[in-house]
Amino acid sequence: MPQFLLALMMLASSYVPRGYVGRTIAQGPLLEGYATWYGNEYLGRPMRNGDTYTGHDMTCAVSGHLYPFFAGRTLRVCAPWRCIEVVVTDSGDSQAFEDHKIAVDLSVSAFQQLAPLDVGILPVEVWLR
Repeated sequence: MPQFLLALMMLASSYVPRGYVGRTIAQGPLLEGYATWYGNEYLGRPMRNGDTYTGHDMTCAVSGHLYPFFAGRTLRVCAPWRCIEVVVTDSGDSQAFEDHKIAVDLSVSAFQQLAPLDVGILPVEVWLR
């Protein structure tokens, strides 16, 4: 494979939006806001990555305009008392995410690792792994 193609592939697989490039732990989290969880009406529906949502995997959705940059990547989601790791598999309505300051929409299993479902919404920081 020609070197320039290999370099382009490597660059594309590690690209993140402007403002996130070279972010380090010392510079703070990638996203701050709230974590919510997928409602039961999404069970059995396809996610943006083509897989079917079951609620059992440690996955999440991010704002639609961020999805192309974080699809398939692992995020560390930290509530004040615990952190979990999830894989970005889906996207949500960008406007709704921004209006409500939603950083991630977690699968049922992922949210339950942080709090009971009836809590509904949690303050979180999100870090790129």
